[in-house]
Amino acid sequence: MNRHADAAIEFKACIVLSTLAMLIFVSTAYSAVSQTPPMGWNSYDCFNFTVTEAEVKANADYMAENLKEYGWEYICVDWAWYYSGSHNNSPNQDANFSPSVHYDNYGRMLPDPTRFPSSANGQGFKPLADYIHGKGLKFGVHLMRGIPRQAVSENTPIMGTNNRANEIVDRVNLCAWLNLMYGLNMSRPGAQEYLNSMFELYASWGVDFVKVDDLINPYGSPAYRESEVTAYKIAIENSGREMVLSTSPGATPLANATQIKRDANQWRMANDLWDNWNNLNAMFDLAASWYTHAGPGHWPDADMIPIGRVSKRGPVGAERWSKLTSDEKYTMMTLWIIARSPLIWGGNLVENRAEELLLMQNSEAIAVNQKSANSRPLVNGNTPVWCADIPGTNEKYVALFNRNSSSRDVSVKFSDIGLSGTVLVRDLWAKSDKGSFTNSFSMSVPSHGSFLFKMTGEPPEPRSAFSKIEAESYIFQSGIQNESCSEGGECIAYIENEDYCVYSNIDFESGAAGFEVRVSSATTGGNIEIRLDSINGELAGTCQIASTGSWETWALSSCSLKEVSGKHDLYLKFTGEDDYLFNINWIQFTRDEVAAGQRSVRQGIGRYRTGISNGKIIITPSGDFGRFTVSIFTPDGRLVTGRNDRGRVEIPVSSRGIYLVDINCNGYIERKLVSFY
Repeated sequence: MNRHADAAIEFKACIVLSTLAMLIFVSTAYSAVSQTPPMGWNSYDCFNFTVTEAEVKANADYMAENLKEYGWEYICVDWAWYYSGSHNNSPNQDANFSPSVHYDNYGRMLPDPTRFPSSANGQGFKPLADYIHGKGLKFGVHLMRGIPRQAVSENTPIMGTNNRANEIVDRVNLCAWLNLMYGLNMSRPGAQEYLNSMFELYASWGVDFVKVDDLINPYGSPAYRESEVTAYKIAIENSGREMVLSTSPGATPLANATQIKRDANQWRMANDLWDNWNNLNAMFDLAASWYTHAGPGHWPDADMIPIGRVSKRGPVGAERWSKLTSDEKYTMMTLWIIARSPLIWGGNLVENRAEELLLMQNSEAIAVNQKSANSRPLVNGNTPVWCADIPGTNEKYVALFNRNSSSRDVSVKFSDIGLSGTVLVRDLWAKSDKGSFTNSFSMSVPSHGSFLFKMTGEPPEPRSAFSKIEAESYIFQSGIQNESCSEGGECIAYIENEDYCVYSNIDFESGAAGFEVRVSSATTGGNIEIRLDSINGELAGTCQIASTGSWETWALSSCSLKEVSGKHDLYLKFTGEDDYLFNINWIQFTRDEVAAGQRSVRQGIGRYRTGISNGKIIITPSGDFGRFTVSIFTPDGRLVTGRNDRGRVEIPVSSRGIYLVDINCNGYIERKLVSFY
């Protein structure tokens, strides 16, 4: 990928860099919620908007007794719990706001007391949430984005402000399928305060999970309502209570991946998904496009699982058992599990049969969703193969799929998943061992079918911490990608806040005291946390990374360590504030302490003289230091050239102004300003 355009430094930033006033940003940690994909039940697929308090309690009772021990914990009331109508269609209102919705004096939604009797007399959902919490479970609700039209018609006040509903309303960007709400104009005073007051109320009820609908708009523009997504996140943070933020529906634009990861805990990859092969089949390609964005606190969501008894009172078709075949049900669960989608069951739990429980009570299969890392597709197309790592082990999870209309042989090479020697294979759905294999493993997979395996290889040989370790030689990673390196070979790139990679069985022998890393950055850089044996394991040291001026300009950064000895799995955790922080070519440890900092970035040391003559920037070495690269940025931040040469260099320039000149000789960097007027 050519990121020269992304790497171009804004002129004002160039001036700052020229004085080496490098800014190191402090990491912003994700919320503690949703560190693994949420698991639970939602009322929509079986009850539409008409679910009652008794039905919610019955599903909570069932989950507590039959499913909690396997990780299922959220009980979520889906849409229009504040609507007083009773039918199986969409809960819209007429021009006179009939049927009415329930809300308080500040325009904040309240449950319909007919369906939720315990909410009467201003109790809200607190009694129901208390009941669910008493079962050791968590409680969630659905919200439509915006403010009730009824509240706007009454011009209700905004709690804690002098503003009113008419001042914050957006009457243009409306929901395409439900007319209960107006949008919010987040640029207006009082709009954020309205959301803050909502979430203060819902926090007082004990809400743990919020699904906000119409934040993603599949039917028009804008497809992604960024200001409102961010506003809901801010409101949750201000509420003082941890809540999962789930956005709906989809498809979420992949172009907004960075923003949605920053603000939401899960987001839909597709519009509403139902119990048919076409919907399930489409999810393979969507999951393959989103997998790099899955990680603790942020999960691409394949939608609710329409298995079991669905559509009891709408919303789609007649009441029925899921129309998926048995093979298709296992394929849905296997894809959701290995892609690490949230697992939110859609069928009425209390009507589960033995076949549904086989899918929900398999702890070995669920562990793939909850305890793996670096889940990724190895093969796409009509016979996909997915793999996931088991941190700190020589074991892998592997899923084989067949999207064809007839059976196919599907195989995986052990070298492709980082295993060697004799490999033990276990079928997780069948809970049975398949035997020992070398080189590869193959199965005949039925049409629309799948298999889910755990594969255990021989332990890897230890690697010396004091030899150069190529960054791309990790055993698993979260969020990063490999790309070609301008210094040769490959590097790891697209590194964002909270991404990480792991190197197994690193031998620090009698002790390492220093850390060195070869980096490039066209942004403000960030930090590398050096941790042992787990992502939150012992912190051995933190290495600060500064900008090098471009993605093709490399420097050596270093830091001292709290002494580390023996063999460990090495975790490098990356933190910072820019969309992309830095690239890494290689790392290496030292037995002796090293000075902290990016020692190769220097300003005006004097190896190279720069000037301008006859419209040319001239770079003259003061000696023979070998080949060097020159990167010149224009006054508007555009990269002019990236020449590689030795000796005197002359580079024509056309526009007048101040140019930033980066000279890189084997990691030794000089950065200078040249004025052309």
